[in-house]
Parts: sequence; structure tokens; C-alpha cells
Amino acid sequence: MQLTSPYRRADLARLAGLALTYALLARIVLDFFSANGVVSMVWPSSGLALAALLIGGRKYWPGIFIGAIAGNMMQGTSIGIAMPIAAGNTLEALACVWMLARTRRFSASLAQARDFLWLGLAGALGSCISALIGIAALLLTGIVTRQAIGQNLLQWWLGNMLGIILVTPLILVWRHPPGNWLRQERMVETMACFGLAFISGQIIFLGWFHDIFSFTARGYWEFLFVAWAAVRFGRHGALLVVVMTAIQMLLGMVLTNSGPTTNQATVDLLNFWLYMLAMSGVGILLALAIDRLKSTEASLLQSRDLFDKISQRVPGVIYQFRQYPDGSSCFPYASEAIEHIFEVTPEQVREDASAAFAALHPEDYDGIVASIAESARTLGLWKHEFRVVLPKQGMCWRLGESQPERLADGSVLWHGFITDITDRKQSDERIRRLSKLYKALSEINQAIVRMELQEELFPLVCRCAVEFGGMKMAWVGQLDQASGLIVPAASHGDWLGYLDGVRVSSQGDVPEGRGPAGTALRENRSIIINDYFTDPMTAPWLEQARKYGWNSATGFPIQRGGQPFAVLCVYHGQINAFDSEAIALLEEMSKDISFALDNFDREMQRKLGEESLRLAASVYEASGEGIMITDADNRIVAVNPAFTTITGYLPEEAVGKNPRIFNSGRHDEAFYRAMWNDINASGHWQGEIWDKRKNGEVYPKWLSINTIFSEDGEVLRRIALFTDNTQKREAEQLIWRQANFDFLTGLPNRQMFHDRLDQDIKKAHRAGLPLALLFIDLDRFKEVNDTLGHDVGDAMLKDAAARLSACVRETDTVARLGGDEFIVILGELDDAGVVERVAQDILRSMAEPFRLENEVVYASASIGITLYPEDATACETLLTNADQAMYAAKQQGRNRYHYFTPAMQRAALSRMRLTGELRGALADDQFRLFYQPIVELDTGAIHKAEALIRWQHPQRGRISPADFISIAEDTGLIVDIGEWVFREAARQASIWRATHHPEFQISINKSPVQFRDESAKYLPWPDQLQQLGQSGQSIVVEMTEGMLMDVSEAINNKLLAFRDTGIQVSLDDFGTGYSSLSYLKKFDIDYLKIDQSFTRNLEPGSDDMALCEAIIVMAHKLGMKVIAEGVETEQQRDLLLAAGCDYGQGYLFSRPVPADQFEALLRRV
Repeated sequence: MQLTSPYRRADLARLAGLALTYALLARIVLDFFSANGVVSMVWPSSGLALAALLIGGRKYWPGIFIGAIAGNMMQGTSIGIAMPIAAGNTLEALACVWMLARTRRFSASLAQARDFLWLGLAGALGSCISALIGIAALLLTGIVTRQAIGQNLLQWWLGNMLGIILVTPLILVWRHPPGNWLRQERMVETMACFGLAFISGQIIFLGWFHDIFSFTARGYWEFLFVAWAAVRFGRHGALLVVVMTAIQMLLGMVLTNSGPTTNQATVDLLNFWLYMLAMSGVGILLALAIDRLKSTEASLLQSRDLFDKISQRVPGVIYQFRQYPDGSSCFPYASEAIEHIFEVTPEQVREDASAAFAALHPEDYDGIVASIAESARTLGLWKHEFRVVLPKQGMCWRLGESQPERLADGSVLWHGFITDITDRKQSDERIRRLSKLYKALSEINQAIVRMELQEELFPLVCRCAVEFGGMKMAWVGQLDQASGLIVPAASHGDWLGYLDGVRVSSQGDVPEGRGPAGTALRENRSIIINDYFTDPMTAPWLEQARKYGWNSATGFPIQRGGQPFAVLCVYHGQINAFDSEAIALLEEMSKDISFALDNFDREMQRKLGEESLRLAASVYEASGEGIMITDADNRIVAVNPAFTTITGYLPEEAVGKNPRIFNSGRHDEAFYRAMWNDINASGHWQGEIWDKRKNGEVYPKWLSINTIFSEDGEVLRRIALFTDNTQKREAEQLIWRQANFDFLTGLPNRQMFHDRLDQDIKKAHRAGLPLALLFIDLDRFKEVNDTLGHDVGDAMLKDAAARLSACVRETDTVARLGGDEFIVILGELDDAGVVERVAQDILRSMAEPFRLENEVVYASASIGITLYPEDATACETLLTNADQAMYAAKQQGRNRYHYFTPAMQRAALSRMRLTGELRGALADDQFRLFYQPIVELDTGAIHKAEALIRWQHPQRGRISPADFISIAEDTGLIVDIGEWVFREAARQASIWRATHHPEFQISINKSPVQFRDESAKYLPWPDQLQQLGQSGQSIVVEMTEGMLMDVSEAINNKLLAFRDTGIQVSLDDFGTGYSSLSYLKKFDIDYLKIDQSFTRNLEPGSDDMALCEAIIVMAHKLGMKVIAEGVETEQQRDLLLAAGCDYGQGYLFSRPVPADQFEALLRRV
């Protein structure tokens, strides 16, 4: 059996370090603060030992023991004395740890005052152990006499106790050093506090400047510095000053008494002990009190922020409403949602609530005023539903609920909220209408079950539609084959005179045949007219409609035997009376009518079939269907060969048995009870049933049972015909799965996703809960597919599908839309945090490596999130929103999620329009070049300018480059636009070099897309300048700082070509991106342009000033000139000039102007 050591290699190194530190500290203390080489007036090693066990655990006790032995032996103590002393020191630390662990309330972080109290109590008790064992050892060896036991025992106890009080807190607190003491804003205070504390200690305890401060040097000075450190630097500062003072005081005692052996030293030690105890208590308690105060303030601020966030997100306005004794009122507080509830701002009603009351519906005004008065009288809960009439939203419903309190001045203050219940009210009204339709449908279905005569069906339907369904009139029309007209077969309701002489045709070539009834019958589809007077289908009947007050109408086809047979028409007096659910119910009603008609036909066929069955009984042996005949007691009397083929039972195994031997266990007792009820009532039953073969296999079969009765009506035989439905079921299941699930991942496909999303939206609407849609795209999946092959790509998609499914709830849906696009439906969210957690889980899951065959692939995902109903209510709109949000996540760097915002939709539409217009802007000569001077700061001369493009749109006016440059880069149009800018700037540079200055330069911004363009559509710029006969020094190419980090060989060659032809390069917006000094040295950069974000707030002694100076010095050391952008004031110019900046550019000198205005500027200079 192999034993495992509790110590690791790192633990052994720490043990050695602890032992060494303990020994050296003990040696120093015994040398300078010990009367007999063994007992010391202060023993910091005790504090070190206890801190080591509290931080590292009890396993470090050997380090204490070894260090104590070594320290004593280094002092010359024999091993016989050193070992019991070391044992006492070790037991002291272990006992303190044990006592602190037993308290269960002690924390080694020392964040509470009780932690210091428990530490002091444990130190006091633990020190007794070490003192008793140590003094006993010294007494037995004769080093300490009996007369000196008391003094040495007290001195030992005080020394160890003081070591624990001073050193242990210092180590426990300072193991997490403060991080902000040496920041620039705190450096002066840090040096002042601790520097002055040190100097004060030297003056008080070590006699510095004794002649000057001897009359004022007092020990209480140090309490001022302890308080300063506690207030401004917390526990770290207080403990640092306490320990520093202790060291200075001990040194002063040794130097004053010429050693620790004098009687005065004992008195000084007691004073020192009491002094340090008082100083530690004051510093620590003050630091903890300040920490608690700061924590309380932070908590209050956090609570305020939380309330503001909650008030912004709750579905309604949170408010305080105050009514004064004189009847006036106001809203002292109202969240921003009041702008939606009453279409007023919080400021408008803060002093006077009349603006909100003005929005109340006139019919509800008095009721609200009365309910408020009653609530004020009884101080009971105010709860009221009311309507408001708003300019933007129209008539809306609101629900208010608040609790009042009476104030000292007699006014009443309500605290509560008001929510928008318009959707709920509309839903209630819709439910009321639907309930009527459900009632009508139920009545029809019940009547159909009882109905025996076909002639009763249509009148019943019309009556139920009017009396139970809330319709004004209903009629059923049938086709007259001779005339081609649809004539009423039954009708019910008001205004039946409408049907007198009305002409409705079934032919689509005449106006009377293109109405709801004719179209529904002819095309076998439902026709819905929700506004009778605006729909062209109703034109022939508008006169009758005005007379009888129709506003909505429908036509539903009624089939018989799968063919158009009749049409059900219903009329309503309201506009938009038929919503989707009402239509669905009416369609179901028409289908039930068709079912009833088919039932009449089936009943007739059944009766004919019974006779046929009697005639066919003799030939049932040849049937391909299984046939089983039972007697009146339900015992099998005969079977045919097909029976044996399907069930596996031979005739002799089945005859005489009850058919329950085929029971599969799939159906419950209620199923069989209903079956026998039908058989006993009608003599027949048919339907699908699951049975069991002889080999135990369960299979579906279509079963028809018919009864043969004797002449006196008694059951003679029952004949069961059945077919094996296994293959049909499997085929249907396969077809269904192929139509609704992705073959690769097994996830729902786009069709199933749309169906589930539609269902989940309905569920969320009914439950009043939000729904989230997460659009997920695998980042760089195409690279994996193209480089590793489609098999690896397919394996990655299957793995990704499994990971996605593991990240969501069982009730959620994960679907694959195609390619590497997945989508997740998080339905009925009663906790909004679920969306964040699922998104984070997906990101973490997708970041895990994909182990695919022999490859390990690392990928990530971009997620777009949209919420129902907050962002949209339609399926397609939600999907589009999530897609846009996903692309926003990709644009922000991938491997992240992004929520949809309406601004995305607006930005996408604007960007799409701008992209289309941008393609024609160059051909239509809509671009202009403006020039901004680059001024030599030392002389004020202008020999340089930056060319800046402007788009002069014929309708929109001037469009900022910030709005179209990124579009141009995304579409590749920046290459053509950049070439135009280059040619225009080169032409203008040639003119100004001839007319103004022979070395005039124009700077041109070159996009990274232009640098990376490898097409041969245009000649390189050096070649074009050569064709123009123009020097390369006339052009400066400006590139972004980020290009240095992404320079390919092709781009590097272009930069070298610029250098060789004299074209200079300027690094634009320096300091705002990521670059390296090595890249600045690697490439020939002629100018650094300091970004305007540094010059905008330039002031003497500011951080921006320091940064600008550093950039200027660095650039000059590397041989570059410096151009400062955004110079707007003379102070900025003077500061930059004093720092050595070469050039300036900004509104101080000139805005960007056209070429003619720039020439005027050159003439003035």
C-alpha cells in the first residue's frame, strides 16, 4: 500500500520559507530586545506563525517548529531548551487557530470589528501556552530563578500577545495590497500621510531634531496620523502606521535605556503595550467605520439605480399622485412611461395633474373622480379601469391601482401604477365573440349526432349561427344546375327580405358570380369580406347592403363526398367582425356540416353494405382483408386465411377464443367502452386500433365491425374486417418527418420552425408572457467546409446541433434553417434572465473545440436576439429582426450576442437606399473635393492641404463622409471613388505647385479596402503620376494606424513603391488604434497625425498635454514630422508649438473649403 504525502512540492518550499523567516526574525528580536537571550519584550514571530496557519492551514506547523528551534539555537540556546520553547510557540499558534475556528464567526479577512476582537482574545489565551511552557523550560534549566518567574512570565506573555496583535493583522490585511495608492491622483497624499507619520515617529521616539521639537514632541501626535491613514487609506493604512510606530517606539526604548535589561525597560514595555493597544484599536475601529459608511453609500446608490431601471422596464407608469385639500392635484413623481399612458411628460404633471385628466374619456371622467374621492375618504386601495382618448393612440384602456396615505397638511398621497390593458380588453371582446361561435358550433355538433333526417340540417345550421353565434343573418345556398344560380335552401335571422329576388350566380364571368357565395362555391375556399362597402366583390349588392345594414359578410363552401355541394353565408353589422379565430370556427362549422352530409351518405352505404356482407360471407376466404366472425357471446367462430397472415394465429388457435387475446395494451378501458357503445347502439364500428400479433409485435390496423341480426333483432354474428396499416403508418411518418425535420441534424426544419413559432406566439399571447427568438450563425463555418471538406462540415453541424439542444429547456425549440444557421425559440418566459443565460451557455458551448474525425476545429457563434411582443408580433418580422441583430453581433467582432433594436431596421433601410444612390453618384458628378490647410506652426506658412471628399446629393443636400464611406468600403465602390479623389487631388496639386509653391503637397486618405484591392482596373498611383509628369512629392498618402498591424506582402510592396517614387506616407489618427513602435520603424512613415481627441481638451499640465508631448518626442526621435489635428484655439496652437509640434490642422486656421476658396486663403497668407 502506497502512502500519499499531504505536502506538495510548493508546500515544502513554503515550509522552508516560513521556517527561515521565523528563525531570522527570532534571531533579530533576541539580539536586540531580549534580557537573557530567551525572553523578549516583543515577539513578532508569534504574529507571523498565526498568520501563516490562518492563510495556509494547520499543515504549516512544522515550519513554525523548525524556525523556532533554529532561531533559539542561532542565539546560542541548547537544543534541550530550544525544543520545548519551540513546542510552546507551535502549540500557541495551533491553539489560536483552533479557538478562532470554534467561534464560527471569525473571518481572516478582518473586515469586521469582531474579527479583531476574536483575534485579540485568541492571541491572549494562546500566548499563555507559550509563556507557561517557555518559562517552565527556563526554570528547569536554571536560566530563570524562582524570584524572576512572575516578571519573565508577564514579559513573555506581553511580548507574544503584542506580536499577534501587531503582525497577524498586518499580514492578513496586506496579503491583498491596495491598488490605487500610487496612482497619480493619490501619490501626493500617500507620500504626505506615511512620510509625515514616519518623520513624526522619528522625532518623538528617536530624538530627531530634539533641540527644535523637544517641547512639543508627544506620543499622541501619532494618533493623528493613524486617524488620517484610517480615514483615507482604510485598514491597510492604519495597520501600516501602527506597525511603523511600533518599530520606531521599540528602537527608541532600546536606544534610550541602553538595552532591554534595565528596570526602566520593563516599565517602558508596559507603556508601549498599552500605547500600541490603544493606537491599534483607534485605527482599526475608525477604518472599519469608514468602510461601513462607504459600503452603505454604495448600497444606497445601487438601490437608486435599481429603482430607476425597474421603473423604466415595468409595463406601465409608476407614480405618486397627490390631492390637496383645495381639490387641486399633481403627480410629484411619475416614471417616463407616463408619456405612453397619458401622452404627457412627467414635467407637465409634476405641479398640475390637469393635463393627464384632460385625456380621460368623457364617459369615464366622473367615475374616476368619484373613485378617487372615495379612496381619499376611506384611505382604501384605489383600483379602477378607465378609458383615455389620446392624439396618437386613439381610445385606449388603462388600469390604475394605488394605495393612499394622508399627509400632515391634510392632503392625500397615492403610491401605485397604471398599466395599458387595451390589448386585454380587445382580447376580452374577441373572446366574447368567439364564445358565441363556440356555442353555435357545439349546438350544431350535438344536433348532428342526434339528427336522423337530412332535411333538418341546413335550417338548424342557420338558426344556430344567428341565435348562438351572434350573426344578424345566415343562409345556405345550393346550386341549381339548370340555371347556374345559387338559390337559398335555408335561412334564419333579421332582414330575410334581403334574399327576396337576390341574384347570386355560380359563374365567374358575370358580376353576380364574383361575390362571396359564388366564389366560395366555385373555388372551394372561404371568402371573407370585413368591409362590405369597399370590397369590389360586393358591388352588385351594395344597394341591398345599405338598406339592411351589412358591414361584414362571409361565404364558406360545404362539400359532400369531396365535391362542392352548398355554401354557408353569414352577415354581421360590424366592420372587421371576422378575425382569424372567428374564421377558423366558421370554417370548422362548414366542415362539420360536410361531415354530417357524408355521414348521411355513409349510413346509407352501411345499410347497403350489410346486405352485401351477407351475400359475400361465402367468399370471404378469398379476401385480402383479415376477416373474423364472432358469435353473440363474442367468441371467435371463423377466420379467413388473411387473418392468419396478418395475426400469425392459425384458425385452431383462434377459434373459441375471445378477441381480447389480440389486446396490445395501447388503449384504455374507455376506448373499448366507447367502441362497444357504438356497436351495441348502431351495430357497427370502424376506426384504427392497435393489436398484437402472435409473436408479440404490436401493429396498427384499420378495423370495421358490422353486426348481423336475426329476424327478431337479436345479435347473430359480428363480422370484423381489418387491414394491416403498418406500412401506411411508416410511410406517413417518414413523409411527415422528411417534410418537417432536417435530415442531417434531426432538428426541426424551416417549415416546422414556422409552425412551432406560430404556436408559441399564440401560447405566449394567451399567457401574457414574452417570447425570445435567437438567430445563431456559426462564425467562419465556410472556412471549415471549404478547407476540411463537406464531411467534416456536416459532422460539425451535427455536433453544433447537439450542443444547442443541450443549452435549452425541453419545452424550447432548436431548428436548423439551412447552412450554418440555427434558430432557438424560448417560449413563455416568466424570467427574462433565461435569455441571457441561454445565450451565454450557447457561446460557451460553441467555443469548446469540435473534435471531428482527425481534426480539432475551434469556432464560435454570433447570436441575434429579438423579443415578442416587444420587437414584433409577426413571425416573419421576428425572424428578420433576429437576423439583423445577428449581423450586428458579427459586425461587433463575432462570438457575442446582440439584441434587436428598431434603429437597426431604420438603419438597414437607410443604408440600402444610400447604397443604391451611391452607385450613381460618381457617374452623375455628385462628389466634390474640399481642402483643409495644414499650417506650419513655426511660420504660419501653408504648403500642405488635406483633400476631403463631400457628396452633394441632388435631393438630400450635402451628405457627410461618415454616412457613406463605410458603405462604399463594404460594397467595393471605395476603389472607384478613391481613384477619382486621387486624380482630382493630383490635378489640383499640379496647379498649386505652379501658382503658389513648388513643393506644395496634398494629402489623400487611402482606405484599407483600396490597399487590399488586387484588381488591375487602375494603374498604381506612382505610375499615374509618372504619366501626368508630376512628382511623387506632390502627394501624401494617409493610412490608418490599424493598417500597420495587418500589412500583407502585397500592401508592403505598395508602400515600398510609394517610397521609391517620392510619395510620402502619413499615419492618420495616431493614438486611437493599436500599433507598435517596431511597425513604425519597419515602414517608412513620414508624418504622424495626432488625433483630434487628444488636442480637443488640450490644457497646460493635462494628461492630453503629456500624451501629445510624448508622441511629438517619439516621432522626432524616429525621424518623423508631427501634424496635430483638430486645432481650434490659439491656446492649443501655442501649447503644441511649445511642445515642438511641426504642423497644425483645424478650424482655427480654416474649415475644409472648395478649391476656389482655398486659393483665396493662400493669397491672404
